[in-house]
Amino acid sequence: MIKILSRLFLFLLLLQLPACFLVPIISGIQEVGATASGRRELLKKTVEAFHNSIKSCDMTSAMTFIEKEDTELRESIRGELRRNKDKFKIVPSSIDFVEFDDEAYSVDVEIRTKYFLVPYYVVNERLETEHWQFVSIGTKWQLKSRKVEELRDGEPIR
Repeated sequence: MIKILSRLFLFLLLLQLPACFLVPIISGIQEVGATASGRRELLKKTVEAFHNSIKSCDMTSAMTFIEKEDTELRESIRGELRRNKDKFKIVPSSIDFVEFDDEAYSVDVEIRTKYFLVPYYVVNERLETEHWQFVSIGTKWQLKSRKVEELRDGEPIR
């Protein structure tokens, strides 16, 4: 009886081993954006990293999220960072809304950002609407467009 149970245990143990070897492979596939769920998870990290570079006025880091050929968007963000470097401080922002296309290769993101102008320290709010596109595995998500609207009482100022 003990011999049968030990063989059964050994058999069950051997069945579990191949699954253990697949976990890092599956995780790696998701991390590079080869699956829709992997692209969704990667987007959140990308958007947070982009906004951290905006918050810290790190132009070099912010430019890594935009294609070199997209000179208009690059100049727009570069100008915003230059203008606001010493007089504009962002306090925590949050992703408000995300809408993926069917295969998660393209997405529209809305971010609510609170900020204040130095030296007034009155917190204002703005809505940043961004369009991101998953270009290819390895290059990951890239910002394609960005629109910033000032908010008053949670609504865009017209």
